[in-house]
Amino acid sequence: LSPGLSTAIQNSEFLFDLEQSHTHLVEQIDMAAQIQEGLLPASPPVSSDYVIAQRHRQAKRVGGDFFSYRLSSSGELNVALADVAGKGIPAAMLASFVLGALQEVWADEDRPAEVLDRLDQLLGGSLDPFRFVTMATLKFVGRKLYYATAGHEPIFVLRSSKEHIELKMPGLPLGIRAGGGFGLGVFDCEPGDIVVVYTDGLSEARRSDGKMFGRANIAKIVASKDSWDGASFINAIFSSVEEFLRGEDPPDDQTAVAIKVL
Repeated sequence: LSPGLSTAIQNSEFLFDLEQSHTHLVEQIDMAAQIQEGLLPASPPVSSDYVIAQRHRQAKRVGGDFFSYRLSSSGELNVALADVAGKGIPAAMLASFVLGALQEVWADEDRPAEVLDRLDQLLGGSLDPFRFVTMATLKFVGRKLYYATAGHEPIFVLRSSKEHIELKMPGLPLGIRAGGGFGLGVFDCEPGDIVVVYTDGLSEARRSDGKMFGRANIAKIVASKDSWDGASFINAIFSSVEEFLRGEDPPDDQTAVAIKVL
């Protein structure tokens, strides 16, 4: 073979191998996405005391946001929502690990601050400074809400009076150092209150021009309508963020869960 033809054949074989590798990688990512989707609740639990709505959107095929519920036979409701720093496969792998650990912890401990402490001990401060987990954990007992946060966005309470309250307790993100010393908050809900937990992919959505959506815009959404239910409220947040981004892809995963107290 002439040198030119030999080089052309080698290039063709290289491109074929590269295409095969890319196809295999896409198949693996698709499989990982299916597994991750299967780990998240397809729909929220049904309760006579609460109406729950959820919405989740990933920036990549797989992502680092996750949420979970635990509804006891006595009607007590546990909710957890978390955000792993970063995106894509590394974030998804850590999210899957922490979600599995959460189920193990919930099996014998459901007090919000203790749940965070147990998870933090499991991670043991072993993650690098740029790979951590923020989380909000909630426990509803009747109309009393117990909550704890680990470096997470504040819990948003929309009252039937249209007043809104932000709830947050001190605590570093999980995985930075073991023994975060998480505080426990208590809030007395009223009938009609909507409690919303969300990730910073919504509140900190940023356009390419550098402008950020911000929590203040969530407060504006509250004032834009006389009354809300959980699903319409979180859908309004997502729609407002999408409109703010002006057609740009979301830079981070976006998740919200709303619990209306009956």
